[in-house]
Amino acid sequence: MKRKVILSQKNLFNLSQKIRDTVLSVLINNRRCIQLNLSETDLKANHFWEDKVYNSLKRFFVSSKIEASIRIEGYPSILSSNTGFHIFIDPVDGSLNCDLAVGDPAVVIAYAYGKMPSFKDIFCGYVYCLRSKDTYFSKKGCVYCRKAESKKPFRIKCDSSVKKLKDAILYYNDGYGQEFTEASFKKAGALPLFVKHRNAFDNAAAEICQLARGAAHLRVEARSYQKGRQKRGSDHANILTAFSIGKPAGLIVTDLEGKPLDDIIIKLDESQDFICVASKELLDETLNVLRHIRSC
Repeated sequence: MKRKVILSQKNLFNLSQKIRDTVLSVLINNRRCIQLNLSETDLKANHFWEDKVYNSLKRFFVSSKIEASIRIEGYPSILSSNTGFHIFIDPVDGSLNCDLAVGDPAVVIAYAYGKMPSFKDIFCGYVYCLRSKDTYFSKKGCVYCRKAESKKPFRIKCDSSVKKLKDAILYYNDGYGQEFTEASFKKAGALPLFVKHRNAFDNAAAEICQLARGAAHLRVEARSYQKGRQKRGSDHANILTAFSIGKPAGLIVTDLEGKPLDDIIIKLDESQDFICVASKELLDETLNVLRHIRSC
């Protein structure tokens, strides 16, 4: 497919900022309504403000007349276009933490070309962390971070010097209720015993950005499980940052068996376990541990 350039890299960053501002305006205006409903049995159920965010984004994109297919996690596509230009958005990665006012939820945006784009077709990305107010973005194969207290971005790379689990900092999450915790425990529950330090925000985007800037070395997502005909768990929306920010910064992204995810068609609400890791040696040792856990 001939690629039609809709916006320059600079304009994509400016567009990302406008998308971010649209999301923030809803969150700020509905701050009193952002709270966890503990009566909900499904902690991943829709939150009060999510419909408002979607409707605001829909108005923004319709008025901006951007030639693109717009896909938002958990909702129907806003626009369709035959240009092959796609915008994928997770308006608030970490919606539960957003309700609880903990962690570092984030606005996540990824841009891709293709008739039915796969993860390898992502060419640009943007992450804005709501609590730290740090910004991460990629362009032309490089990744940049702009800290909240600074206006000047700097280039970041992962720390690939760590080769062994005993020297590594791990991000590993097992939350969202008993079924998620059980699934993750059976596949990777012993992994924290092998590393130098285990950490968790329980926000995929912010954690992957920490790996991208060298503040950690490994993230394992293993919460998917089958419930009847439905597969549940961490979804493709959480992998957007891995390919838009993580891979350009040097991270390796695979499934729990070490197979690349590059050719998987992006379906934001489809679940998928995955590994983000800073070195091949660290990946190999992680896979060996996961194989041992499965065999027990």
